[in-house]
Order: sequence, then C-alpha cells, then structure tokens
Amino acid sequence: MTHFLKYLAGIYLLYMSFKIATAVPLNSIISAKVNSAEVKQPPAFIDGVLSQGLNPKAWLVSMSGVSIFVSVQTQSTFYLLVFSAISFTVCFVGISTWAAMGHVIRDQLSTRTRQIRFNMMMGLLLSGTVISMFFGL
Repeated sequence: MTHFLKYLAGIYLLYMSFKIATAVPLNSIISAKVNSAEVKQPPAFIDGVLSQGLNPKAWLVSMSGVSIFVSVQTQSTFYLLVFSAISFTVCFVGISTWAAMGHVIRDQLSTRTRQIRFNMMMGLLLSGTVISMFFGL
C-alpha cells in the first residue's frame, strides 16, 4: 500500500509541477478580469480553512504518516495525538514561512517575464523532488 501511495502522490505532484510551470502570469489574469468586469473578492479566511479538507496532499501525508508511525504502536491513540500535534506544528510553520516569503518576494515578481521564470523554476524544482523520490536519490 505504501508503494501505491508513493507513486500516486508522485504522479499527482508531477501533474502539479506541470501546471505550475505552465501557469499564466498573474498580471495577465488581473488585466483580463478588469477588462471583462469580472473582478471578485478573494476567498475569506474561513473558505481557505474549510478547503483544506479537500487537499489531496494533506490526505496523502496523513495516510502515510498514520500507517508508518501510528498503526505500528501499541498505544496508537497517544501516538496519533503526538503525530497530529507535530504535523500541525510543522504545517503551521511551513505555511507561515511560505506566506512570509511570498510577501517578501512580491515586488520581485511584478513583471510577466519574472513570473514566467519563477513558475518554470518552481515546476522544475518540484519535478526534481519527485524524480529523486522515485529513484531514492
């Protein structure tokens, strides 16, 4: 089952890397929406929180972590709580760092060309991570 999840997650991440590398720059999206008068309010905080229940990466990490670290323990309830607390802490720090760095580099991505280069680099880095996962590098 672990190998199946590994390859399923890898295929999904390769798809995500392709979507990231070929994403349309934000400036193009904004100007197209302004011209068509379809500018909407961004999602509220609660919308973002609720959408995490649909996050396939989170489900894959949870299933993998529980099957590897929790289910093999005799006191599985205690280890499930420990795993959940550690996962929450790591995710909170990671998401906070991601948001802070996005705020820091926002001005660097103000042009279409820089956004295209950034998206391609992020897609390539994610692809490289998946390839190293597949080949154990």
